[in-house]
Amino acid sequence: MAAKGGDNASDEIIDIKCCVCAGKNITREAEKYCVECKDYYCIPCTDMHKAFPLMRGHKLLDKADFSTHGLQSSLPCFPIERCSIHKAKLLDMFCKNHDEVVCATCVAINHRTCQNIHSIPDEVDNLYKQSASDQTKKQLLAAKKAAEDIKKAKQQLLSELKKQKQRATDSIINYRKELEAELKRLETESVKEVDVQYNSTESDLLGEIKKAEKDIDDLEQSAAKLQKSNGNKAQEFVCVKTAQEKYQ
Repeated sequence: MAAKGGDNASDEIIDIKCCVCAGKNITREAEKYCVECKDYYCIPCTDMHKAFPLMRGHKLLDKADFSTHGLQSSLPCFPIERCSIHKAKLLDMFCKNHDEVVCATCVAINHRTCQNIHSIPDEVDNLYKQSASDQTKKQLLAAKKAAEDIKKAKQQLLSELKKQKQRATDSIINYRKELEAELKRLETESVKEVDVQYNSTESDLLGEIKKAEKDIDDLEQSAAKLQKSNGNKAQEFVCVKTAQEKYQ
């Protein structure tokens, strides 16, 4: 126990001091205890505590619930976890029918017909068994180990999947290169074959053109000789017969 000091010094006996005021070197008696903050508050500090939206749903115990010795371990046990559905409510009820921890709102809505509803703070000594906790810890560790094994196995599968993807990608790239090489070979052979055919045909055509040019030249010469032999029947006769032999 302590006497008031600082700005509010007096001879009044204080069992438990306000934590916030104590931090300011002010001694005020605590009137409330916040289960979640695990701190004691006087009335003004309690009002300030309630002013914060995130703290309005905190569970506050009255002074009557404090231990006269001010020991936190002597306070009633309250869960600090909140209901996932009713965010402002603590999971402080246990439905034995469903083996489920719930909040008071859950009880009112979903467990009205259940007969075995228990207050966790009031009946925790009967509800909580250390052996169950130990067993649950073992189960959690086993479940964690199983989850880690699954994670490791999936990571190995993912690693192998990446390798398979790389092998498939490399195979596709190599196949493309092989196709390109084959196409290049076919292109070279085809161009070579075209060149051979072209050169052969070109040679034939050039020969035929040369022959046609010679024929043109011969015809021109024959026509010129026939023209010159005009008036010489004997020579005309020879020129006609010579031309007929060549071009008939």
